[in-house]
Amino acid sequence: MDKPVLILTGEIDSGKTTACRKAAKNAAEKGFKAGGILTPPIYADGKKTGFSAEDLSTGERWPLGSKDTGPGVEGPVFGLYRFSIGGFARAFGVLKTAIAEHCGLIVLDEIGPLEVVHKKGFWRILETLFDHKDAYLLLVVRPSLIEDVKGMLGDRKTVVFALDRENRDSLPDKIATVLEA
Repeated sequence: MDKPVLILTGEIDSGKTTACRKAAKNAAEKGFKAGGILTPPIYADGKKTGFSAEDLSTGERWPLGSKDTGPGVEGPVFGLYRFSIGGFARAFGVLKTAIAEHCGLIVLDEIGPLEVVHKKGFWRILETLFDHKDAYLLLVVRPSLIEDVKGMLGDRKTVVFALDRENRDSLPDKIATVLEA
């Protein structure tokens, strides 16, 4: 039976990455192997300067996006950030490994305008992930893009979890209740 896609949505800086990390931990406690990519922010002097990609299985991090858009920094620019082509390539490898290792929960943080509107970033791996129906996918999606992502998923069942400041501590537990062996 096809596993549903779990969509976690919330405003910028609402705690979506932290909620994904906690949901993956809860899944592991239920016996699920979890893998995938988190994208925690990078701060310098109290200001967000970019994003890391983090392998959920190992905790290893590498640069993914930066406000440094000067000479010698390569990759697509979206908004304030320049994104690393090499960083995405490495993330694709982590996601492919999660599929190959039969992870029961695969996390992708996040699908945003870079992917949906500009067909860049994680765009190239989305079809592979969406075709993998033996695992639960936990996707972080901006609120304005939920319907677009649902359309990309076709008839696959989705469950949407809206994160806000009031429920961000309890929502990872609620996500875990959807997971069945």
